[in-house]
Amino acid sequence: MSHAGIPIRDFSSLAKLTQDGIVGFGMVEEDESVLHRFRILKKEKFSAEDLDDYLSVDSRFFKMFSPFMHPVSKLVRCEGVTVARETYVYEMDTDEWIAHMSSLGFVRLEDERKKWTRPWTAEDLIKELEPADSLSDEKNTDLST
Repeated sequence: MSHAGIPIRDFSSLAKLTQDGIVGFGMVEEDESVLHRFRILKKEKFSAEDLDDYLSVDSRFFKMFSPFMHPVSKLVRCEGVTVARETYVYEMDTDEWIAHMSSLGFVRLEDERKKWTRPWTAEDLIKELEPADSLSDEKNTDLST
């Protein structure tokens, strides 16, 4: 995004570059959580070249999102007035994302794999959330005077 030819950037994305410069896309494969990772910096550490690219109108950082952003209009009608809110849905396929990141010249890093434990069943969750049995009568003490 830019305004009057000046690129608009956000602190969160700049922080990502200056901290570790690694982005990932995770998914579950069988019994593992897999995070496909890319280094989005030109070298191991953030550099002036990375900052120049980030601030450019043709930034590789923002190109990594563009093919997967689909515009959506949300209309709200109130007493004869319609307000439109423009936003995006970000949707992608893992293989397409990996191919796109590679096409931008980002360095593919080793995938992170972790054993994935399935969430509780509804019954397990209900048991976990149920309050513990109330204190027995012998343990209850009437503190009123």
